[in-house]
Amino acid sequence: MIPITINGKLLSDQRKTFTAIEKEILHFVKAWEAGQEDFELHTSGSTGTPKAIKISRKQMEQSALMTARALQLQKGDRAVLGMNPNMVGGRMMIVRALVTEMALEVVEASLNPLLDMQQPFDFTALVPMQLDAAIENPHSYQLLNQAKVVIIGGAPMSEGLIQKCQKLKCIVYATYGMTETVSHIALKAINGPQPQKDFHTLSGVKIQRDERGCLQIESPTAAEDVITTNDLVELTSPSSFRWLGRIDRTINTGGIKIQAELIENAIEKILTKHHIKAHYFIEGTQDQKLGQKISLFVETSSTDREFQGLIKTKLITQLPNRYHLPKCFILVDKFKLLPSGKVDRRGILQDFENDQTHPAYHFNFLSFDPSGTK
Repeated sequence: MIPITINGKLLSDQRKTFTAIEKEILHFVKAWEAGQEDFELHTSGSTGTPKAIKISRKQMEQSALMTARALQLQKGDRAVLGMNPNMVGGRMMIVRALVTEMALEVVEASLNPLLDMQQPFDFTALVPMQLDAAIENPHSYQLLNQAKVVIIGGAPMSEGLIQKCQKLKCIVYATYGMTETVSHIALKAINGPQPQKDFHTLSGVKIQRDERGCLQIESPTAAEDVITTNDLVELTSPSSFRWLGRIDRTINTGGIKIQAELIENAIEKILTKHHIKAHYFIEGTQDQKLGQKISLFVETSSTDREFQGLIKTKLITQLPNRYHLPKCFILVDKFKLLPSGKVDRRGILQDFENDQTHPAYHFNFLSFDPSGTK
């Protein structure tokens, strides 16, 4: 068995007691080394009900080898797992270590999993909020600068986080993939000597668009011949694409189709420029006249006057036209999260639609007063 340490202690089946996470990892590693052919992974639930799907050993090996070749991972490297080992991102970190014969350090899947680490590492996978927290802490920032490669998945990276990555010495890659493709099938360099605007597919992956403009994937890592996604993309070459957003996040408001991600990106640019942090997302909520209206959901802690004023005065300058402006400002005490750590947008939206007494602030952007009056 490759060297696996959990919170600094070597994992061995000779020990008498194990934590729940130690049992899970040890059980998987022993099954893998015994030659088990099929394994169960869980989808994140970000685009529907979480579900378990069966993944073959061959698919997982192919994914690990494709990543190792693309990132030049090799035997003897030190990898860090700071994610849920039952989700595809965490499970594949274990498989990459097994296939490539890297040493694996398992740490708590916290906001900053690198916080208590003492030894440098070569490779890790994080979600955006973990990377952001690690960059903000001097100790984990130093560890990142000693690493070779960090891959980021689970959610798009914000403009502010991308800017922070420019100061890192390690190469940071945004990833594109899903449980059905057994982790990522494309990478985008965020920093380094050659940062990229587009995702570039791994070796052996073929891509095209369907009639909706959504990405279709053929990959050695997939059980299906062709996987049809709900991701709207622009193909920039036979092996590269630019992600535009999800078709199921298209808001039809009064017959005009608006992409939620476009508005979120515009808000992010404004907040980054003014050094403001906020948790928010855009969704379409029911409206008798429009069918759907563009609504801005914000955690309560983010709704200060400066935030609201900036949304009113600056957002229109970042959008194609006034039809993209939110019509409803919805306060949420605390965003619910999925097991993967992503914001449960569907759950929050459903809670709001079911509770018409929710404190929603409706305002007209043309007469909204930044001083706080509605």
